[in-house]
Amino acid sequence: VYDGVKYTYPASLPGMWERTVTIGSAGKSFSVTGYKIGWAIGPNTLVSEMSKVVQLIPFCVSSPLQEGIAISFETVKTNNYWEQLKSMYQNKRDKLVNILDKCGLKPVVPEGSYFVFALINSIPEKYYLKNNHISKDYQFCRWLTEEIWVAAIPPS
Repeated sequence: VYDGVKYTYPASLPGMWERTVTIGSAGKSFSVTGYKIGWAIGPNTLVSEMSKVVQLIPFCVSSPLQEGIAISFETVKTNNYWEQLKSMYQNKRDKLVNILDKCGLKPVVPEGSYFVFALINSIPEKYYLKNNHISKDYQFCRWLTEEIWVAAIPPS
C-alpha cells in the first residue's frame, strides 16, 4: 500500500483466521509472469481440503522454478524486496496519475493497486462514441488505442 497507508490482512482480524484462506501468486508477488506457482495459507481444516483438489489439476511446475521461488521467500527480508517493490509501484502510479491529470483525465488515485481509473467526461464524446450498443468505456479505450496509440483496459 502507498502513502503510508497500512493494510489489514483479513486473516488477522478477530475470529477470521479460522475462516480465511490467503492465496498468493509468484507471478504477481515476484514479477515472474509465467511461473504459474501459487500458494494457499490458512487453517489446516481449509487448506487440507484444497490440497485434495489440487491433486486433480493436470499440470506441474518444474523443480528449478519452485527452488527459485523458495529462495525468493527466504531472502525477501534481507534484500528489502517488499519495500523496493512497493516503492517501484508507487513511483509508477504517481507518474501515471500525474500524466493523466495533465491530460485532463481526473484519476482515481489507488492506495494499493497498480490499476488507475480515470474519469473520461472531460473528453468530448464526439471523438470516441460511435455505437450506443457498446459501452462508453470500451469505445473510449478503443479510440485511445487506435487514435492516440495509448493502450487502456475498459473497467466494464
